[in-house]
Amino acid sequence: MEFKINSRELKQAVAKVRGVTGSPISNPAIEYIHVQADGETVRFMATNLNVTAICEVEADVQAGGEILFPPLCVDVFPGLPDGVVSIRCNAEKISISIGRFRSKLTGLGADQYPVIERLQEYQQITMDAEALSSAIRFLLPFTTIDKSRFELDGIFWVLEKHRMEMVATDGRRLGIVWNGYPEDSFTDKHEALVSKHTCETLLKTLPKSGVVIVRFAPRRIEFDMPGQVIQANLLTPNFPQYQRIIPDEQFPEFTIERKPLIEALRRVAKVTDTELCKVRMAFNGDAVTLGGEYSEKGAEGEEQLEYEPLTDEPLPEILFNVHYMLDHLTSFKGDVLKFAINQRKPIVITCEDEPDRKALVMPIRPQEEDEA
Repeated sequence: MEFKINSRELKQAVAKVRGVTGSPISNPAIEYIHVQADGETVRFMATNLNVTAICEVEADVQAGGEILFPPLCVDVFPGLPDGVVSIRCNAEKISISIGRFRSKLTGLGADQYPVIERLQEYQQITMDAEALSSAIRFLLPFTTIDKSRFELDGIFWVLEKHRMEMVATDGRRLGIVWNGYPEDSFTDKHEALVSKHTCETLLKTLPKSGVVIVRFAPRRIEFDMPGQVIQANLLTPNFPQYQRIIPDEQFPEFTIERKPLIEALRRVAKVTDTELCKVRMAFNGDAVTLGGEYSEKGAEGEEQLEYEPLTDEPLPEILFNVHYMLDHLTSFKGDVLKFAINQRKPIVITCEDEPDRKALVMPIRPQEEDEA
């Protein structure tokens, strides 16, 4: 195998796949990067057996073939100067030259690498890359940090006819992003639980513009972007029946500016009990008061903000975990948020500027209710 490639494109390709190389404990070959030259392209592939990343770049291919580049290449390639890199492989020996720099590495035969097949004949949807990236960034804070709860360690996709919904929850809060795709239709309902790690890997490689083809198989998912593919195993879809906790009745509503609310909550959080992280939201006239206390340290704090009620019904006082709430508020990007609140049902947060998403957070029950 022999080819010439721009050093900048070589660095970018290796950077895109290096994050998913696996441990030699499970398979010695997967700590290597699979490189295949064919026609006018070179394909770089890495896998940890759960997630696979593939990157294709144009190159001047003099002789086709395939080989496994050793882990050391991710240290050597980033330091290469700008220009054209010549790479020649003979058996397991790899010769690299650019300018006055010369290097030799020892690889492995490509036959030792696991077979990774592309998804071709399965149902698929076409998504805007920026919209997909925005949805994932919005939902990731809602995934669990408890690694024993595998069913919550990812984003749940539900596809049915012309509608798609993405959901994440850790049991105390929940985020939803939904949309319709008139050009893509699913005859049967399809569900897929995409791991948090896969979503984080995808965020690092998604382009800023263009489209992504998402293909679904019974146990795998594939994100096909120009010059880049991410393929991953799906988690077992034991996701909770989240529709049951979404309130169907109308609660008292109000609107409030997002950035002042975030700033006020961050100040109040500094004098709030670090275990319960409990903040009180109380309404009086045209002001809402945010209050917190840390009784063990004799600290307390409160701040008032303006808000606008949307109903004549009195707004109930509510308690919530301030850090859960801040995760919600910082996930939105719009200027004004709308709250629908109830002391015993999830607090529903929406934004007129982002009508495709919704956030829910469970309130903390008043202490007198717990004692009763």
